[in-house]
Amino acid sequence: MGILRGGFDLTITNANGTTGCARSTNSAITGVTKADYIPHHEPFQYFVNTRNPSHLRPTSVNTIGFTDAANHQYDIHDFFDATSAGNMPQVAFLKAPGFQDGHAQYSDPLDEQQFVVDTITSS
Repeated sequence: MGILRGGFDLTITNANGTTGCARSTNSAITGVTKADYIPHHEPFQYFVNTRNPSHLRPTSVNTIGFTDAANHQYDIHDFFDATSAGNMPQVAFLKAPGFQDGHAQYSDPLDEQQFVVDTITSS
């Protein structure tokens, strides 16, 4: 099982130059720039036995969905990396980057739908 969410991999730099937990993306629909990673949307961070405050990376794509350094917390790209390698976790909760998560004020249903379509067509 794992939570795969936008913005959790601190080693990535977005096209706009933002990095780490400060990565952000602008919604072409709402015009709002929103953080990709929203800590209070990360349910595993609330429990001592599942938190990963250092955002440790999985040891390999084969360990995604199993217990390792990442402690079941991954970036959304890890889902696509794992499925491309033939490793589909038994249970995976996908959480879009902030600008695509469908929350009012900074996201739009069309942003969220784009995330769903991209996820289905990329898997």
